[in-house]
Amino acid sequence: MTVTGTATSRPRHTLTGTNSAATSSAATATLVTFTRQRMQNGSVSNSFLPYVQVTGFTSDPTYPATVTNNALVVKGAGNVTLTWSATGNGNIKIQRNGVDVGSVGLTGTVSLTVAAGDQLTMWHASNGGPQSVSGCWINITPA
Repeated sequence: MTVTGTATSRPRHTLTGTNSAATSSAATATLVTFTRQRMQNGSVSNSFLPYVQVTGFTSDPTYPATVTNNALVVKGAGNVTLTWSATGNGNIKIQRNGVDVGSVGLTGTVSLTVAAGDQLTMWHASNGGPQSVSGCWINITPA
């Protein structure tokens, strides 16, 4: 079997293989270079409805992420499992580029496809009276 490959400046590579057996066949596979990314340490105090953005996020040193204006800016592209968590009271929702992609209590998981540069943000709302959350994080892993 002969394997050839091409690389681009983007983190996507195409590999092509051919078989020299009596019955010839060719296969193409896409290899996506994408690593786990996580931001942590977000919090918000005394929020009410409507949703307010959780702030104070930093990159997790174990799973580095680009954090800009309290958004995880995705590096790479592909199918991911998005998980999040917050400690406290109220409800959390996650937005990708300003559009809701997940909302369920204080923790959740959703599968989605991301593109390089997508921005993931966390929002908090109380479910009655002033409420706070801390220890918030957003994590994406290749699916």
